[in-house]
Amino acid sequence: MRAGDLLRQLDQRLLPPLTRGVARLGDRSGRSGVLTWAALFSMAAVLGTAVWATDDAPVGDRTVGEVTRVGVADGDSVPGYLRSAAADLAALSTAAPAVGADTYALVTLDAYLPPQRLAEVLGDVPVSTVFGRVPLPGRQTEIVRIPALRVPDDVVAGMAEVAARKDTEAADYRARAAATTGDGADERELRVRYADGAEVAAAEAAAYRTGCACVYAAVVRAAPEVLRGVAA
Repeated sequence: MRAGDLLRQLDQRLLPPLTRGVARLGDRSGRSGVLTWAALFSMAAVLGTAVWATDDAPVGDRTVGEVTRVGVADGDSVPGYLRSAAADLAALSTAAPAVGADTYALVTLDAYLPPQRLAEVLGDVPVSTVFGRVPLPGRQTEIVRIPALRVPDDVVAGMAEVAARKDTEAADYRARAAATTGDGADERELRVRYADGAEVAAAEAAAYRTGCACVYAAVVRAAPEVLRGVAA
């Protein structure tokens, strides 16, 4: 099942049509600080991803058209969105859920974090999944979903698997470029696109292999009061 289809099914089955969101993330690799704000969106569950949309998606980007997009829509107010998210969390805190009832929530970070820094933000809150991408300036990189019941070990292991896949992807692009012969305009353009794809994939592989600051969101499960602690 494709990632987009899976997320859509989870959304339909687990969520009532209530507020959902992740702030749209840009390339913030140059920003300092670990976490200046985290939004927790939850009523019954909130699952999703954030994307950074650009017009120069590399060849073979599997996330184009495959990602469930939630959060700030083009043209909407980001401050208004953040106020709405804070109101949702406040409403959850006064809902008086059943004792022992946990809530799924999507924690969105305003800076990319490496695996080892996640514990500083999330503490001992159970995590099920993290989302990440390599923040290459001006380039659309693949959004990856990494199951992560143990933080940071599962995140590091997942990044290593992505790095191996990206190595294979880069090699495939290079082989395709070498096999594309001819001096026609179409052939030249194809070689350029293959070379671009190889460059992006190689950069992603190198970043994930070193445990890069690439994580921008995590799906957690905890009681409302614990989620308020994470937001604080």
